[in-house]
Amino acid sequence: MKRMLCGASLLVLGLAPVSEAQVSVPNTFVNGTASDANEVNANFDALKTGVNANASAITAAQSTADAAALSAIDAQGAAATADAKAVLAQSAADAASSAAAAAASTADAAQLAADGAVGQGIASIQINSAGVLEMTLSDGTVLNAGTVSVPSSPALAQGAWNSAIWGPTPNGGVWQ
Repeated sequence: MKRMLCGASLLVLGLAPVSEAQVSVPNTFVNGTASDANEVNANFDALKTGVNANASAITAAQSTADAAALSAIDAQGAAATADAKAVLAQSAADAASSAAAAAASTADAAQLAADGAVGQGIASIQINSAGVLEMTLSDGTVLNAGTVSVPSSPALAQGAWNSAIWGPTPNGGVWQ
């Protein structure tokens, strides 16, 4: 970033060079002769005018360089903002794609369970340690229905069945 700003400043300075102002004085004095105050003052006035002209040129060059540096910073910020927006858009697209895939997998599993082959049924349904809902069919086929969220509960961790929430205990009290 510093290199870019320095480069932009040098580029601007190269386009608007500060000219070297040479100051000439109107009067020349010789040692051992009397100097007139008006001539001395005219020389000082010429020097003052030259110095002020240099100061104005330096100020203008600095303003131009500062404007170029700010423009470079603005361009860098706009590029960073565009990059961040592109990353967020890609993340949103990836999340939507994952959600669609999970929904399709769940719909396929539900359809197969509902329309399973004659004599085929669901042998068990479980949420594995990775939080994935799995259905095992009577022929041993395991269907992955996607990741689910389950509230943490010590009772669930121990395999207890909550009949107030899920209804009567299935399979004679066996939690699968």
